[in-house]
Amino acid sequence: MTISSHGEGSLVHALDPSFYLGVIMDSEIFSVPVLAAVVAIVLVLGKVIEVLILKAVPQKSVLMDDERDWIKHTNEIMSKCDTDGTPLVYVPRSWAEIQKDMQHVMIKIVNDQRRIADILDRIEKKLESE
Repeated sequence: MTISSHGEGSLVHALDPSFYLGVIMDSEIFSVPVLAAVVAIVLVLGKVIEVLILKAVPQKSVLMDDERDWIKHTNEIMSKCDTDGTPLVYVPRSWAEIQKDMQHVMIKIVNDQRRIADILDRIEKKLESE
């Protein structure tokens, strides 16, 4: 390194890291529009790389072969109809009515079981008392 005509003072500036930091911070490279442009370019490049990677990687299903076969078979059965066009498998759109009917049947069964249990208790008490 050569010493300039300014003397030793310029050599001190050249060796001081804060001198370079000050020069960089004062430059226009850190202005908001430049930083926004840099961020936009990085985001666009990231998106382009993502698209290229997704096109290069073959799309593979998450399903195993036996699961895929089961779904195809189920779909075939669900889409079959009789000769008059009625679907072989009917799934009602609303289960509310069916659930209501099932609830009534279950309540009736529980009530019948309670009556039977009461009758058996009375029979058992009668047999114990004799």
